[in-house]
Amino acid sequence: MSPRISVIMSVRNGSAYLEATIRSILDQTFPDFEFIILDNASTDNSGQIVESFVDSRIRYIRNAKDLGLTGSLNAGLVLARGEFIARMDADDVSLPHRFERQVDFLDQNPSVALVGGWAEVFGDEQIAEIVEHPCESDAIRTWMYFQNCFVHPATMFRREIIGLEGLSYDIRFPIYQDYPFFFLLSQKYAAANLPEPLIRYRVHANQGSVSQRYPARRDELVTIYHENLVTLIADIDGEAARSFAYFHCFELDINEVKPLRAYRQARAISQRILKTLRERGTRVPGEMETRARRIARSRFRMAIAASGLSPILSEWLGNPLETMAACHGILFFLARKLRHSRGKNA
Repeated sequence: MSPRISVIMSVRNGSAYLEATIRSILDQTFPDFEFIILDNASTDNSGQIVESFVDSRIRYIRNAKDLGLTGSLNAGLVLARGEFIARMDADDVSLPHRFERQVDFLDQNPSVALVGGWAEVFGDEQIAEIVEHPCESDAIRTWMYFQNCFVHPATMFRREIIGLEGLSYDIRFPIYQDYPFFFLLSQKYAAANLPEPLIRYRVHANQGSVSQRYPARRDELVTIYHENLVTLIADIDGEAARSFAYFHCFELDINEVKPLRAYRQARAISQRILKTLRERGTRVPGEMETRARRIARSRFRMAIAASGLSPILSEWLGNPLETMAACHGILFFLARKLRHSRGKNA
């Protein structure tokens, strides 16, 4: 008989935190699961740690070579037998009630394909804090165009739907493989986040998304934002969409297009995005406006403080996504001005 949950976790040289992670899964209050642990060609003692646990629910598979996280997770999707698939990372900790809460929610809401939850972020040099994301499906569907609303190792989704849609993690994205995966799910099906922490998300120097070089992370996000935008506005100009994606990534050193042109394109697209969202009747733009204005004001203050200029641009704080684009443009020109003045004084 198949288990209700297939837990998929890939590990590569993760011995430092692996024991605590495995124990947090085995100690779940909902016990009906298989735990698929894919050892992605580790060179440390990760395999020995896994094999030290005597539990019939563990399925330990060692990859013959390093498939990368994305490839390893896809192998796990093929192996999964459960009604639901739960993700876990080898350095985080699932809270004891996580599976129980998620299974109860999915059983009570059969139209929901994907459910996540909030996370308690912690680390050796970081005070623990709760990361919250939108919980309702309509809000998630809109926000997913502009940010990932799910903590990957806190998610659970229906295996049947993955099979029907032929979904897998996109191998183009070795770092942010979850974002496009969840974007596609949340656009076609109902999705939700439970308004409570389900995991403890560990931040450390060797973490994949942290240790990867910034250009690689930026390039993945730019591509994802670009592709999301095209699904929202089908006839959008490619260069303009990429300009907006760069600004959305807080990328100030734009080499592919002229900075002023990119800034103007990003502002124009921002207005069009909001118009499209309002035509769909969503209430989310109001929420986005509040958040964008708060972000922009903070960044304006930092930019003005660094440059010594007076706050003369506050009239731009009115349009949510336009505000973010405007803020990025201002920061670009202030940074350029500062670099120029430092060069003259050197």
